[in-house]
Amino acid sequence: MMSLSVILVAALWTLFADGSEISIYGIAGKSVRLLCDVPVSDPPVVEWSDFVYSSDRNPSIIFRTENNPHFEMVSTHQNHRNYMVDGDFALTINLLNLEDDAGSYSCRSIVDGNVHTRHYYLTVGDSPKCSGNVHLFEGNSTTLNCELAYSGENPSSKWFHKGEEIESTDESEVRLAKKVVSFVVGPDHDQSRYSCRMSIGNITEECSLVLDVKYLVRDLRFTPVKERFRAGDELQCSARGNPMPDIALLPAHDNSGPGWKNLSIGHHWEGQRVHISCTASNTVGSVTETQSSNLTIQVSAPRKMHPTTASPVAEKGRTVQHRVRHSSTSPPPHMKRDKDHTTPGGHHKRTHNHQHHHSTTTTPILNEAQHDMNEFPAGDDKNDPISVPVTPQMTHGKSEPSEAKKVDPKVTKAPTNSVAGAKLAPGKTNHAGQVDNNIGLLSTVIFLLFNLILTIY
Repeated sequence: MMSLSVILVAALWTLFADGSEISIYGIAGKSVRLLCDVPVSDPPVVEWSDFVYSSDRNPSIIFRTENNPHFEMVSTHQNHRNYMVDGDFALTINLLNLEDDAGSYSCRSIVDGNVHTRHYYLTVGDSPKCSGNVHLFEGNSTTLNCELAYSGENPSSKWFHKGEEIESTDESEVRLAKKVVSFVVGPDHDQSRYSCRMSIGNITEECSLVLDVKYLVRDLRFTPVKERFRAGDELQCSARGNPMPDIALLPAHDNSGPGWKNLSIGHHWEGQRVHISCTASNTVGSVTETQSSNLTIQVSAPRKMHPTTASPVAEKGRTVQHRVRHSSTSPPPHMKRDKDHTTPGGHHKRTHNHQHHHSTTTTPILNEAQHDMNEFPAGDDKNDPISVPVTPQMTHGKSEPSEAKKVDPKVTKAPTNSVAGAKLAPGKTNHAGQVDNNIGLLSTVIFLLFNLILTIY
């Protein structure tokens, strides 16, 4: 089989016995190849003929193997220049002619006195042609035509839009297949493609038209549709129209395309309400249409990633713990005891007034703890680290269980009648009171701070 520079048309078989006729189809201006698939003798005796160019009932001889080692065509045939027979005895007809080449062709082979034949009937069709008014204004009516001239069997034809067959009218004539569609156009028809497919046997050819519909600007809109934006977001204003509308966007836009413009939300708008204005316009004929739209948006600050830090409660807990350790291991200098104060009888004189010292020394610490709790209130969780449990309360040297005592956050300094807050006259030293008070004060502070440690942990 030889290679052709044009599309070859396959044969459609209808009957399969010797002498039967095979329908075959071709497109005008292209080529078709007819097989001679019959028994062949050695040396071969093969002949091609046709009734297409015959002027009488006898066939016109195209090719014979007899005395033809170079496989030349019979020069007396009027179309011999467009014929060619290859080594398989297949006949190729080049440059099919719509008017002249359709008809019957036959291949005959003689083997041991027996005649074997193959008959073809060739239908030639032209490529379909689409026509109609495609340059329209909104509201116009148009008619689209699809025509195909042919010789031989009737072709079939259909109109399609967006891949779906649409209703059409058959207006075919003799040797001319014709399908017609009519409709009124609108904006949705603009740039739409309408295709016509025509089939001749196993060959399908197609033509198409694209409509150009002029219409005034419409469908002006902002996208995305929302009121709150963040810096870095984009807002688009777009509209439809033919010609493509001109878009004016304020504040100034960053980039644009046919029928749209984009605005990037800048950091300088963070925390502000920004007013956006968009206008679209175009002209169709002598009419100019303009559409405008306004939008007010709220620009929020961008989301920030904060480093992980300990909670304020934990920070407060570490502060109190630090203070406890400082108090329990290294009391302030004014609370250290150098020696006991003795009475004239040689006995140590110790005065314990735990209740009194409790009120004078713990108030600042409890007030600070209360301040912590006010700043970070405890929840309902029983495991809340700043909840105050029931602790023993010291009363005149005895430890009695009681509920946690509420401390007034307004109390920030000890009463003036306390030892810690009392002022001595110049030149006077109260050694006994100072020693006893230091002992009681130290005991009370250690006890209360120990309870705070238990409370925190």
